[in-house]
Amino acid sequence: RDGIQAIGQVGAIGASPIDVSLVACFDSTSPIGVPRGLFVREALLGLWCGAHNVIGGPSTADANLTILRAALGKEKVLARLGLSDISPDDFSSFLFTRLLSDNGELRAIAGMEACAKKVRVSIEFVESGRADRNSPSEGGHHARHAGIDHKLPGTTYGRKPKRGEVLPIRNALLSLFGYERLLWQWMHWANTKQRVPHLVPTEMKRAMAGRSYNPTRIE
Repeated sequence: RDGIQAIGQVGAIGASPIDVSLVACFDSTSPIGVPRGLFVREALLGLWCGAHNVIGGPSTADANLTILRAALGKEKVLARLGLSDISPDDFSSFLFTRLLSDNGELRAIAGMEACAKKVRVSIEFVESGRADRNSPSEGGHHARHAGIDHKLPGTTYGRKPKRGEVLPIRNALLSLFGYERLLWQWMHWANTKQRVPHLVPTEMKRAMAGRSYNPTRIE
């Protein structure tokens, strides 16, 4: 977080496979494989702002869609997933002009130029071998795997099956729609319920001394 002084100043974007094998929406016996997820987070507090899952490799259009989804209200997404009990206000909306990313799937000249011209944002890539400078989205991948993926039927645990091991897809029961519904519920928990007292600045702790407060990302 070096050099980041304000909420919404810098965002983080990352792409990662979800660790769950999925089946087709209308045929629970038809496997579709393991999709990849794209996520945008606010870099200072790690607020989850937007997500998009794709079958196959993520394209420039998918990256732009994720960036724009983070910038827009979440009413339509939550309504499509039937999550009427979640308030859209619990997801912050930012159109970041600067995004951090690792040296992964999004590093392509065409992708960077498209983001700069169409969405008017810039993506800054962390140097190879500097994991200490990775954006919050990288730690978010691990938290998501532990919090959702590795608890679901059909989980791959992020590795190839061993010889003779039953393929995870045989145990897959979820469709992409079902996974996304759980994903947005989990992101809502990470924004509004997960306690993150280590993110509270010293000045705020002094100002709130003697008063009760809930140290969550959205608070």
